[in-house]
Amino acid sequence: MSKKVLYLDVETTGMDPLRNDIIQLAAIVEIDGKVVAEKNLKCQPLDWDNVSIEAINISGNTIESLQSYMPPAEAYKEFLALLDSHVDKYAPEDKFYPSGYNLSFDLGFISHFFKKQGNNYWGSYIKWKGIDPLPLLHYLEYRGKISLSNYKLVTVCEYFGIELTAHDALSDVKAVKEILRILEEKFYLTAPSAVI
Repeated sequence: MSKKVLYLDVETTGMDPLRNDIIQLAAIVEIDGKVVAEKNLKCQPLDWDNVSIEAINISGNTIESLQSYMPPAEAYKEFLALLDSHVDKYAPEDKFYPSGYNLSFDLGFISHFFKKQGNNYWGSYIKWKGIDPLPLLHYLEYRGKISLSNYKLVTVCEYFGIELTAHDALSDVKAVKEILRILEEKFYLTAPSAVI
């Protein structure tokens, strides 16, 4: 079975996936180590009454810019088409490993994004074994290998010399791929060539 990774990042109208909505969803599909698809979706919120101006300003948005984005139902259909083109949701072993920075935040929002579109089956596309560099970085600090003032994505990218447009979902996704590559290379997280 092929190894499939779905790198994910979302920008949102706030911190609560029940009340707030996704306004940008970026995804990169990698199969057996090769990138086969990329999607960057910008959509309007479902609930305009629960838009935090502070939250959307962080991602460089305004109410006016959000109004120019696609409807959420259209973004959902495009994202679903991406998933369906690479995973058989009915096959138990054919799932993506989800990957992202502080991944549980993104997974929670995407799960509620699906539910708000009347679909309770986001879990049919992914394994619940996520690939998140953040706990790896915490472990490396514990082992005395790195020490940063904080572990925000922008700080980690600066430390490793990775280009980042902070709070742009597609830039964040690409940065996560690069962080994982560096961690594998620098800290020997790749599998050994032979087992003795």
